[in-house]
This record gives sequence, C-alpha cells and structure tokens, in this order.
Amino acid sequence: MAPSSISSSTSTLSRSSDEGVATWAITAIAIDKDKNSEAAVRWAVENLLKKSANAILVHVKTQNFQTKVDVPKGGLPPTENEMQEFFLPYRGFCARKGIRAKEVVLHDIDVSNALADFILNNSISNIVLGASNRNALTRAFRNADVPTSLCKTAPDFCSVYVVLKGKVQTARPASQPCTPGSATSSKRLPQARISVDSAQSEDIYR
Repeated sequence: MAPSSISSSTSTLSRSSDEGVATWAITAIAIDKDKNSEAAVRWAVENLLKKSANAILVHVKTQNFQTKVDVPKGGLPPTENEMQEFFLPYRGFCARKGIRAKEVVLHDIDVSNALADFILNNSISNIVLGASNRNALTRAFRNADVPTSLCKTAPDFCSVYVVLKGKVQTARPASQPCTPGSATSSKRLPQARISVDSAQSEDIYR
C-alpha cells in the first residue's frame, strides 16, 4: 500500500469560511485491545471527526529484530485474525456515527517510532491514542510510555491527543499547518507537550 493511497482515500478537504483557505485533515487513531483505545476512538469521533469524514485506525504489531519484516510506508491491511481481534468493534462504532474507517497494521520493534514514521510518511494532521496504563511511579523508573514518546517525536505538523476516560489527558498541538506535502517539508523533532486539566479538556478541544 503506497502512502499516496492513504492520502487519497482518507483525506478530507475542508474550507475555512473565515479565511477561505483549503486545508487537509487526516485523522489517525492508534488502537489496541485496552479500554483507553475505546475512549480514544470515541473522543476522536465526537470531537475531531464529522459525519461522512474519514479516519485511519492504526494498530502496531510489535516484533523483534529476528522477525522484523519490511512493511510499506502506508502499512498493511489487517489479516482476518487481526480484523477480528482489534478492528471490528471500532469499525462498527465508526459506521454507526457515519465515519468511514480504514484499517492499517504497522510492524515495528518500537510502537511510538512506528506511529511517528506513519504520521510523517502519510501527512497525518491529527493522531489520537489512549493514555498509558502505567502509573507515574512506574514511568519514572522505566522507559517513556508510547503517548509520552509520541508527544516528543511526532512531526510538528501533527497534533497529538492522549485520551483518558473520555477526556484529553495530554495534548501537543501542531506548530505548523498540515498539507499534502508536509511529509517532504517537516522533520520529526522533539516537541513540548501541554498537560490539560481534565475538567477543562472537553471545552478546549471540542
């Protein structure tokens, strides 16, 4: 699957009535089997996606150096087992909300790295993912979790939203507009992230 097919089949072109400028918006949602992934999908549908919009559901299948295989930049379609295990409930929810969902599976030894590369290669303007199940004490003595790492390494044209219990726990806004050519003009650079008070997050990001 070529990156161009991702952009052409899932991007939506919207026009701002105030500025009269057309902007591209591709939203990806990283999913797994945990409840925080369910919350991320629901939040994205209710806050970032409008009816008839498109979304990419992304699952990263981790692998070690011995089993690492080359995967196209746009990822691979899920196998039948992967569809049943990860995607079917989310596809049904999106369909009921009028959202067209495309499923993609990435293969990498590092989840956050795989997501950051996918964002860069496919000009993703928003990515939503569930918060880590690790507590603050555990994170202090181990490597950074996926949401923390992605907030630092995602390309600067992509906004990152980390969702916990239906609200934005952490957000890192994009620092430049996302266009179909963003992948060629942007680099993955460390970014500051903003912690959002849960009581205010819904009002800020709706």
